[in-house]
Amino acid sequence: MTFSPRQLVPVETEAPRLAMPDQNLRAPFRDPQAPGIRSPGRTVALRALVLLVPALVTAALAWLSLGWFALDGRLTVAEGGLIGVSAFAFYWVVLSVVTAMLGLFWRDRKLARPRH
Repeated sequence: MTFSPRQLVPVETEAPRLAMPDQNLRAPFRDPQAPGIRSPGRTVALRALVLLVPALVTAALAWLSLGWFALDGRLTVAEGGLIGVSAFAFYWVVLSVVTAMLGLFWRDRKLARPRH
C-alpha cells in the first residue's frame, strides 16, 4: 500500500509538560549512597605506572628515531613531524599493551549497591 504526500498529514498534538524545578548548579553535589572517590595510595601509584611506562617507552623510541633521522646532524621539519606523529601513535599502542597486561592480573572488587 502506498501513500501520496497529500494523504500524510502531521499530527499536531501538544506534548505533556515535564516538571523542571529550578536548580542551583553552583551548589556542591552530595550523594550519601555513592561510594567514596578517594583512591588509596597503591591505586594512585598503579595509575601513575600505567601512564608513565608507555611515556618512557615512547620517549626512548623518539630518542632512537631522532638519532636515526639526524645522521648528518640536522633534522628537517618533515623528519621532526614524522617522529612526532610516530611517537604519538606509538604511545597509544604501548598504553593499550600495558593496560591489557594489568587487566590480566586485575582482581575483582565488590560491586556497588544498586540505587533502585
